[in-house]
Formats: sequence, C-alpha cells, structure tokens
Amino acid sequence: GCRTADAGECMVEAFVTRDHGAKWHKLVSPLGAGGCSFLRTDRLTKSHQNAVVCARHPSARNDGGNVLVSDDWFTRKQRTLIHNATDFAIMGEFLIVSQDANDGKALTMHVSLDGLSAAVAKFPGNKHTMDPAYTVLEPPEGFSYRDEAGNTQKMPGGGLMMHVTKSQHAGAEWGSIYSSNSNGTYYRQTLEYVNRDENGLVDFERIRALEGVAIANTVANPQAVLKQSKGKQLQSQITIDGGSRWHYLRVEGASPCHQTAPKSGDCALHLHGYTEVSDPENIYSATGAVGLLMGVGNIGASLKRIGEADTYLSTDGGATWKMVRKGPKWHEFGDHGALIVVADRLHPTTEVEYSLDQGKTWQSMKLPQEAHSMHIEFLTTTPDSTSRRFALYGRHGDKGVIVGLDFTGAQPRICKFDPLDEGKHANSDDFELFSPKPIDSREADECILGRKAQYYRRISDRQCYVGDEFRAVRYISSPCECTERDFECNYNFVRQNDNADDSDSLGKCVLVQGMQAPRTNCTAGHKDYFVIESAYRKIPQSICRKGLTLDAPREVWCPGKARTWY
Repeated sequence: GCRTADAGECMVEAFVTRDHGAKWHKLVSPLGAGGCSFLRTDRLTKSHQNAVVCARHPSARNDGGNVLVSDDWFTRKQRTLIHNATDFAIMGEFLIVSQDANDGKALTMHVSLDGLSAAVAKFPGNKHTMDPAYTVLEPPEGFSYRDEAGNTQKMPGGGLMMHVTKSQHAGAEWGSIYSSNSNGTYYRQTLEYVNRDENGLVDFERIRALEGVAIANTVANPQAVLKQSKGKQLQSQITIDGGSRWHYLRVEGASPCHQTAPKSGDCALHLHGYTEVSDPENIYSATGAVGLLMGVGNIGASLKRIGEADTYLSTDGGATWKMVRKGPKWHEFGDHGALIVVADRLHPTTEVEYSLDQGKTWQSMKLPQEAHSMHIEFLTTTPDSTSRRFALYGRHGDKGVIVGLDFTGAQPRICKFDPLDEGKHANSDDFELFSPKPIDSREADECILGRKAQYYRRISDRQCYVGDEFRAVRYISSPCECTERDFECNYNFVRQNDNADDSDSLGKCVLVQGMQAPRTNCTAGHKDYFVIESAYRKIPQSICRKGLTLDAPREVWCPGKARTWY
C-alpha cells in the first residue's frame, strides 16, 4: 500500500488465501528483501506443515529486516528467527538467512533445518563471517532410488555449496567455492579462483540426473589478471563426489599437446560455461539424458574464443570426452538422450544435424525455405529433454523466425523395456544399465559416493524411440565398503598432495597453518575427556559402510582427569 501518491512512501505487503482466492488475509507489512515463502517443501520437511517465513522491514524499503516464522498465518503466533537480516532463501532442505555484520563489510550466514532455530555457518580459520558478495549454488537434487530388494530409498542430503567472491575488480571477478557438512554449518574451501562475471553469475553447473557431478571454470592466472591487466585464462574442472575433489576434463585418445604439456590442466578440455550462455537451462546436460554431457570448447592450456571452439560429447558421465562436430554448435538432447540435435551458432545455416546413436553418426534436416540462411540464436525443447520436438529461434534478415522441428518419424518403433531383462542376463530388450565410473581410480571400481549406481538408458545403436511414457529408474546395489575416496578434509583442514606428478593421488588432509581441529572442551557435560575431531569427514552424500574409517575422533583426558589402571 501507499501512504501518499509519492512512490517513495509505498510499502510491499504479503497476503495469503486458503480458499482458492475467495478471501485474502494480510500476513506481513511492510516486507523486506526475500518477501514471504512457504517454509515446508518436499525436501525441507522438518518444519511445521503451515509454516511461513517472511522478512519484515520497519522502514518499508526493499532491504532486509527481521526474518519471522509463523505456523498460524501470523494471526497470533510468530517468532523472530534472525534480527537485522539482509535476505533469505530456501535451498533444498535448508533455510538460509544472511545477516549484516561489520556495517555491511561482511555477512553472517545462518542455516536452519526446521524454522525453529538456526546455527551460524563457520568458515575456515574459525571465521563466523564471510565476504558480502556470495552466491548459494544450486543444491543437489533430491534423488530417490530402488535398492536390490525393490524398495524405494531416499539419498542423503548433500549439504550446501556456495561461491564467495574474493575479487570484484572489473575484468578480474572470481571467488572460492565452499562446501558444507550434512547440516550446512561447517564449510571447507573446495575450489579456488572460480570464475564469475560482473553480474555475479558463476561458472558452475550441476550435471542433471547424476548425483555429485558438477563442472566449474577456474581462473588459471589470477595474479597476471590483477597485476598486469591480462585477460582471464579459464580452465574447466569436474567433480563426481559433490565437490570433494576436482579433475580436469579428459579427451579420448591422444592430442598434440599431450607431448608438450604433460600436466593435465595444460592439456585438457575446457568448456564455455554459465557466464556465456543465453539459455541458462541445461548447459551441459538434461535430467532425461542419463550420463550424456555436451559442451562447446577446446583442448589446450585454457579456454579460447568461442570461434575457435568445437563441440564435445561425453557418454560416461563426464569421465571422458570426444569431439563430435567441428565448430561451436547449439545442442539439445531429446527422447531421453536417444536423440541429439545440433545447429550452427555462429554462421547463417540452411540445416540442422541430428544423431540417433549418441553422436556416432549424424544426419541433416533441411530448414524450410523461408528460414534458409537464418542465424540461429536459440535451440530448445522440453526442460527434461524427453520430447522428440524442438524449436529454433533466429534472425532471417531483419525478421525474427521460429521453426518447429519434429523427429517423431525418425525411428520406426518404440523401444522395448523389460526391467527384469538385465537380471536374467538375457539382454533381449533395447535398454542397458549404465554405471558411472570414478575418474580418480585406476582400478576396475564402479563405486562412487559409497554405491554402485545403475541407470536404465537406451542402447545407443538400437533403432527405436524411447517415448514420453518411459521413466528413468536408478538402481543401487548394496552399499560399497568405505575407501579413502569416501572422505574429504574436515573443517580447518586442506588436502596436501605430496605427489604432484600423480593427478590421481588423493593426498592427505593437513591442518591449515595456525588453526586447530574442531574439538569439545572439558567443561561441556562435565566429562573427564574432550574430543578432537579427525582430519577427515565422510562426504555427506556417501552411503558407504564398514571398510576404511578415517573420521573417528580422538578422546583426550582433561587435565588432572587421567586415570591410572593397575
């Protein structure tokens, strides 16, 4: 509402309806940044069924304020969760609230799992604040799976990841990615110099349908950018374990630079990322195309101009890549990955190309006469990439053109799917069980995050279409035994690789200089001993059992409490 005709006197108010819009009741006025949200979601399930969270700002400006929570629509009961908040967001199973600290020069981050209480996020060096420019990265999807007994299970939460800006100089914007423990409170730095742009967009993208997989671009020459005004040299890295470890992208076969640049980062595949795309949806992957990734980039020491890029495809979840088309292409998956469509993104064209066998062979489809020599600006399909219909948008002269692409007649029959086929080793249907492989293991190991995950997808060379009715199902065999790859460095620890020539070596976790391991104290609970946490913590998404134990804490007697045994 507005007190006067002056827009500066207006305030934002929140209303709620519980009878399909017949009546509306005021919740909070005036609102601050973040507005109001229903707190309970399909993943944030510990809050009250009717819980609503709102930001109230006393001066009616679009700033922060106090974050309030009510479970009776703000009629009688409400509580202040955080004072002096700057914003809030619901991400996955977490309510995240940022709070002003040090007169706007820093922020304190609060994390709540139920809307009743919140804990302060702690960063390396025992810091309770962080730089004010940050981006909470897209949380892992809430995956479900079927175990060997056929029961549906829910994956454990993957914690939180956030990008905190370390440099905001024009042309030299970057930051660090931090990942948390399972409840979002303790953070460790997992990747430095991650690229961002002047608008705060971060070169980070989670891979759809695969747990724990993401790709990020880092700045390889930060000092030269800052001190010598050089351009950024970007390198792409991939993680398969939720950010615990990162690897350069490997290309199938040998490339010319393998002889002159043995270090993997200087002879790797680097892809154009989130800060350069016009369509932020599904940059590299799609939920319906399990294990398939596609991107535009080049092999070498760093990312080059897009005019020097080619189009690459991975069919094994990002472990290895191969060039499938020369030049940079718009690309989209369809029919659950059984169809790939590409189009020239730099030059006017008269056709698009498509593949029905995961990029092994390609065919062309001519555009209609009125769209000949159009300059394509956009290629899209349904968000889950299960459809066989696509849309192109581009320019033909001074006119905008939209072209519909229909591939429903490209395959002669619908694929046969028998979920019992693999168990009988008959292999008589058109589907296979795909299992991602660890990037950092030379052994014949298929365990990632403590499990061997298997996904049904169409066999690449089968001449059939999957269709809209198919629903991908992920199966997980019995959890794997824990190995070193199921653990990451604990709070205040960093990984130190003493064997720099071995890119697969995990290295050991050592204390940050001047820091100490998390510990209890002798007064807590009046115990005779205090507990020092291990240098390692289990990766939140891992479900491994037994095997190696690296996260066991150490008990130490308090002064004067040690007992002598006779």
